Amino acid sequence: MIVAIDQSDGVTAALELDEQARRECAPLALRVGIASGYALLFEGDDYVGRSVNLAARLCDAAGPYEVLMPADQIDGLPEGVVATPHDDVTLRGFPEPVPTVALSGAPISAPRHDTGELWTRSPYVA
Repeated sequence: MIVAIDQSDGVTAALELDEQARRECAPLALRVGIASGYALLFEGDDYVGRSVNLAARLCDAAGPYEVLMPADQIDGLPEGVVATPHDDVTLRGFPEPVPTVALSGAPISAPRHDTGELWTRSPYVA
């Protein structure tokens, strides 16, 4: 399980991991389910909640090298990602079939003003 603060980052990580698995892990196949929403950190090392359960069930329903996501959560996908309609999926614990899309493509990472690299620099003293 991977948890991301930003949906775009989570989709990017999933598709990059899927592509790497295709190249390096064959014949083992990766299956991915993505769902956005709230999750609660439980006992410091696990997440629980509806979105966690939905992602896990979509992962179970995905085929080899398939990345599934609920169709109603595709707003804000990273540039370069294609959402292809997929059959509705009946998932355990969800009363209605879930409309889904299969994600593919190569996400284009947008430049950010990230200050994370500042922590790796030596202090500047004048």
